Amino acid sequence: MAFFIISEQQLAVGEHVIINNIDGTVSAVGLRTTQIKTDNGTLNFIPNRNITTIANLSRSSIQTSINVRITPETNLKAVEKNHSTDQ
Repeated sequence: MAFFIISEQQLAVGEHVIINNIDGTVSAVGLRTTQIKTDNGTLNFIPNRNITTIANLSRSSIQTSINVRITPETNLKAVEKNHSTDQ
């Protein structure tokens, strides 16, 4: 498995992945183990032979949904004008 992980570049250091239900950032990829650091700082050593599925969250398009609440009295033209000048 390690050969395929490395040769196919399935993940790289710094990428956000989920492996075996461990969600975190890749710290290292070795011949025998892959190291994943979770948000709470735990460093997980996963034997490459146990990896069957890798969800690489860093290699897809990232979308964000933002809900903006405005009152009925809000001047929508002013909001659109201010938004277009920010870009």
